[in-house]
Amino acid sequence: DWLWRVTWHGDTGYGVTYQAKGNASKVYLLSTKNGIQYSLVHALDLPGRPNEATVRFGNDHEIRLIVRNDDGKPRGHYGIAKPPYTDFTWADTDLRLGGPELIQTPAGKWVLATRRYSNPTSTVLDVLGDDGHFDLRHELPSAGDTSYPGMLIHDGKVWASYYASHEGRTSIYLAQIPLEDLE
Repeated sequence: DWLWRVTWHGDTGYGVTYQAKGNASKVYLLSTKNGIQYSLVHALDLPGRPNEATVRFGNDHEIRLIVRNDDGKPRGHYGIAKPPYTDFTWADTDLRLGGPELIQTPAGKWVLATRRYSNPTSTVLDVLGDDGHFDLRHELPSAGDTSYPGMLIHDGKVWASYYASHEGRTSIYLAQIPLEDLE
């Protein structure tokens, strides 16, 4: 089992674990009260090789999951559910994901940062619709081995950290994007 990113909502942490087995994976939404012991919330029924997943919460305690899938198809998965988080509405994304990160702006838009598998590869920030469609807003300076962004909102900007190897060696970068560019 590989537990990917735990997000706390109130006094409960949520994360997705995956079990890679050959050409398939099984993924599970788990919860914890102490960060050590976890309980199964729901087995996520996703095709292919789903794995890295980010958990976030929106209005009315609604959960949102963005899930990478390494089955070779240009897709990831975007799931939304209300408590108790056992009945998800899923949409395939129209972009293959790598190290996906998700954050909600004060205006309610969901921003996705991820590796874009293009030639060359890059780390991008997109506005994500509930249907899984991306609206590309920013391609960050990056290429080669690049991914695993982190984001936070501070002083009217989205601050995004990520790594990339486009300058000859792998380095960590920090970008600041005004919120109005994403809303």
